[in-house]
Amino acid sequence: MKLYTPALFLILLATACGQPSKTDNAKSPQLAPSAPVAVKVPSPQSASKWFDSLSVVYNKTTKNELVRIAVADKTLNEEWLFDQELKTDTASYYRYQVGHDLTDADGSRFITDAWIYVDTVKRRFYEQLPDQQLMEWKP
Repeated sequence: MKLYTPALFLILLATACGQPSKTDNAKSPQLAPSAPVAVKVPSPQSASKWFDSLSVVYNKTTKNELVRIAVADKTLNEEWLFDQELKTDTASYYRYQVGHDLTDADGSRFITDAWIYVDTVKRRFYEQLPDQQLMEWKP
């Protein structure tokens, strides 16, 4: 009996593989091609004119010592990296990581000098303080 089981299995396998599929294409549902759907993704560039001018003013007049040192050092390029959009009960903010690249013996890395929250509705900047509170920045 043990000798017949593997042989029977191989015969059934070979028979099943040689058979055409018994699915009926007429009964299977066909999906109609759909048109592409446009999804609106919030973009930090939507507020670009006022944001660009205000960010330049921030870099020049901030009281944040790290940003001031990085801006004054002509070998560093102070950058604003978009991090994410944060929604709260009262506002929606774009969060930016302000900093610069640094290359030394340990390699290259991005050094964060400040975290800035931008309220695009009220057109205001908020600095994140070391204790995680937000303080409105005024030029």
